[in-house]
Amino acid sequence: LPHPTSYTIAHCTIPSPADEEVREDDFGSLIDDAPQQINPDYSGYEEQIQYASKEKFYATVKQDSTILDAGTTDDVEYANLYVALEQTNIAKLQEVKSIVDSKDYSLALQKLLALADSNVMEHNKKIALKVFMESIAIDTVLDSGQVALLEPISHMHPIIGGEAVFWACAMLDKDVNNDLPPLRKGGIPDFTTNEFNVRIFPNPAGDILYINYQKDATLVLNITDITGKIVLTKNLGRNADYESVNTASMPAGSYTISVLENGKTGFTDKLIIIR
Repeated sequence: LPHPTSYTIAHCTIPSPADEEVREDDFGSLIDDAPQQINPDYSGYEEQIQYASKEKFYATVKQDSTILDAGTTDDVEYANLYVALEQTNIAKLQEVKSIVDSKDYSLALQKLLALADSNVMEHNKKIALKVFMESIAIDTVLDSGQVALLEPISHMHPIIGGEAVFWACAMLDKDVNNDLPPLRKGGIPDFTTNEFNVRIFPNPAGDILYINYQKDATLVLNITDITGKIVLTKNLGRNADYESVNTASMPAGSYTISVLENGKTGFTDKLIIIR
């Protein structure tokens, strides 16, 4: 790893577009009503890709605000998008990154711990930034607990785990996983016809699994092992954008995850736990 005095989190920032055409290519989907065109291999990861695009847009504007002034009627839409993002965790995490790069780790940690993550990408960033500030940044070797926190993130594909995947791999000195999970790539089950509208991610999962569903009823989540034994049960509330499930105690392996209402199964899928 580069020495902390030469390594900065901001090194991952992507250069800003040079003109309106490039801006449209990179960020047009963020202001258009039309669905974002993505590689078919990434079908099912539209939300993650959309979030990553917003991160990239916000970071680009922070680096060079001229992107907002291309002399077209879309300038207002992009400016409004930037203002809206200023109120989100994307802006808060970008601020923390900037404070980390200024080496004010006390303030950065204070702001980081006050932030409530809303998805797996933000969750991963909080972990990776905290580990960085408490180890690499102060010339301290990672301890076993910190390695254990970074390992699950490092196994994720960046589309699933976000920018923190690169940070975790850098701190662990390992290659980035460029293969989407085989259970998902190119053939993610379409749950839009499922009455619960359930989605789980990441899959494979490490210590934390996130579940998204839209069902105005009290649900029960069960995870069973290959013998059919229920190893984890959790009651779910009504309609959740993101609800977390702690899978840290589950050994690596293949499982089945189900969601039930009054004993009736409305969703089932395979789940892989990695260590």
